[in-house]
Amino acid sequence: MEPAIHLARIGCILNKKQAFIFKLLEPIFSHSSEGQKLFYFNGQILEEGDLFINSDFADFLERASWEGAAFFYLGEGAELITKTFKDGGLLNEKALSQYRVKIRKPVMTTFRDAQVYSNPAPSTGGTLIIFLLKLLEESKIQEVLARI
Repeated sequence: MEPAIHLARIGCILNKKQAFIFKLLEPIFSHSSEGQKLFYFNGQILEEGDLFINSDFADFLERASWEGAAFFYLGEGAELITKTFKDGGLLNEKALSQYRVKIRKPVMTTFRDAQVYSNPAPSTGGTLIIFLLKLLEESKIQEVLARI
């Protein structure tokens, strides 16, 4: 996890596409004071050319890499996750402690000359993403995305 830890700690300059995603997700990012501290600068959502740093995430990843799965699913990491998502979320200590990895063959499609892999059933999100990408591939929306 060292490359991810390093990048989260030193930050990265947002490119045009990343800035677009930040703007798209602004209602989610602005929902909490933590999100506002992380994704905003001088009261504005981070934009292209701004430096995005997530040192708390770097610390979390570093600790998870040292302490392993028990930290993430059973220990202080699980406590931190449940504390962060406690407002009506489904992520809680019981769910984390009962989590088990199931190896499944991913669903996949080609989108804009790239292979995209996502979660298969029983997850609905991956199949929905693949469906939407196929719709985009066949529509004029792709022309708009190409300009981003």
